[in-house]
Amino acid sequence: MTLLSGCDKRNSREWLENKVSEVSRVYPTENLFELFEEFPDGFSIVQSRFTEHGVIKITMIGDSTTRTINGNLVETEKNKEITNITIAYEDNKFIFSDEAKAKELWPVQRFLFQDLSINKKILADLKMQSKSFSFQNGDFDIKYEINNHLVNDYLKTIDGTPNLPLEIHGSNSNKGYYYSVVFENHKGFSFSERVSDGKN
Repeated sequence: MTLLSGCDKRNSREWLENKVSEVSRVYPTENLFELFEEFPDGFSIVQSRFTEHGVIKITMIGDSTTRTINGNLVETEKNKEITNITIAYEDNKFIFSDEAKAKELWPVQRFLFQDLSINKKILADLKMQSKSFSFQNGDFDIKYEINNHLVNDYLKTIDGTPNLPLEIHGSNSNKGYYYSVVFENHKGFSFSERVSDGKN
């Protein structure tokens, strides 16, 4: 017998919110080293911003063996890397190989999850715009209307538009913790922040 997606609980708001509310393990986390408590096998953080010129991407890796957090801030235009700045996170601060350029590309100097709280109660109080679950690969996402001053200030600082919908993506096909928080508009601006544990 074929199971219709509309009758499957995985396509319900309740099921999806139970899944995506797991981001509360990270949102908020002021000190990145606290992520080792949540993810003892290590973790990765990827923040991407698409602009009219290209992509600005920050990748940080938490190494469980050395208990260090290091990464890169990369600017790409037309699929060509034009800037690559190394980053170290020490004493609750980001240290850049080129601080002036880093401030230009990443003016907030913080990840959104260091300040933003997301949990089941907060999501339940938001107006849902859309939701989906893929029965082919287990991918799912849910989108909400949100007007949050912290998010608005963050996006405006990086030349984004305020009052953008909040989307949270995940997948049953990934092991452990793997979620993305996304804000985008129809003018080419797209911001995403993904945290995943050492199993992904």
